Amino acid sequence: MPRDRPVVFICAHGHEISQGCAATLRAMGLDSRYLEGGFAGWRDGGRPTVPLAAGTA
Repeated sequence: MPRDRPVVFICAHGHEISQGCAATLRAMGLDSRYLEGGFAGWRDGGRPTVPLAAGTA
């Protein structure tokens, strides 16, 4: 993990998974955050998304 910039975790809804991962890295001294509302909140808020290229998922 980079120590010179923040790490942002994103999960579907911004709950347990991303919050837990961010808390773990913060406990290790890293600047880590999570996206409030997760991907669903980002998308539903009308923010931009880019579809994956075919065969990349």
